[in-house]
Amino acid sequence: MHHLRAAKRQGFIGWVPAIFFMAWMAAPAMAGEAILSWDPNMEADLAGYKIHYGTAPGSYSQTVDVGLTPSPATPTATVANLLEGTFYFAVTAINISGSESGFSNEVSKAVGVAAETGPLPADVVNFKAEPLGQTIYLSWTNPSDPDFVGVVIRYRTDGTYPTTETDGSPLGDFKSLPDQRMSTAHTGLEGGVLYSYSAFSYNAQGVFSRTAHASATANVAGAAEGGGGGCAMVTPKNGKSGGPGEAAEMVAVAGVIFLMLLRKLAARIRTGFAEVKLS
Repeated sequence: MHHLRAAKRQGFIGWVPAIFFMAWMAAPAMAGEAILSWDPNMEADLAGYKIHYGTAPGSYSQTVDVGLTPSPATPTATVANLLEGTFYFAVTAINISGSESGFSNEVSKAVGVAAETGPLPADVVNFKAEPLGQTIYLSWTNPSDPDFVGVVIRYRTDGTYPTTETDGSPLGDFKSLPDQRMSTAHTGLEGGVLYSYSAFSYNAQGVFSRTAHASATANVAGAAEGGGGGCAMVTPKNGKSGGPGEAAEMVAVAGVIFLMLLRKLAARIRTGFAEVKLS
């Protein structure tokens, strides 16, 4: 367990100690509660604590004022009614003047995992997102789990990563083999928009991983038609995935062919002018 100290805020003389999970419970109905505990703040003017949490790292949209806990030496609090997803938590301390400390270290937990069967599968490796024009190329290597089945990729455009295999918009369900290198192209994207992707590997028991993320911004070249874009799968060859380089070569070839056609058309126009005679 890593114990981190938060920065002081003006007017507050205490530090927020490290926060950690004492227990975790998630009901089969996909709602759960987090029981958190942290080292006590020893300042004499301590008035209580606040728990901050949200669905993205470092972004806390919800706050619970827990005051002074019943056992000051071992402060503990419960955050209830959490829906399925991954939640990130941090604690601050409040003094009697109302001044608040900086955030403690952050902890996270995925609600709903306890309702699943079996251990979580391993995440994909080297999950990357690379823009080329108004296309974003994704690449990854499958985990080596023997019961690995595939990877579900979801995306969002609001600056946050999808937290579950049903959150956000679907890009695709890519069934393949363990340790296989894969890539896909997300096409027809809107220029200047940040696309945030999560890759959820899953096994034969239907259990999904939660923590592989990548993001990229499509190049600005005018709004692309087709809204959310499409997905083009690049088939692995000899254990290696295709990628932006192959796509760039195809674009270059198409450009050469187009220029050749323009030259032929220009030659025909010049010949036509030469045949015009004045009477």
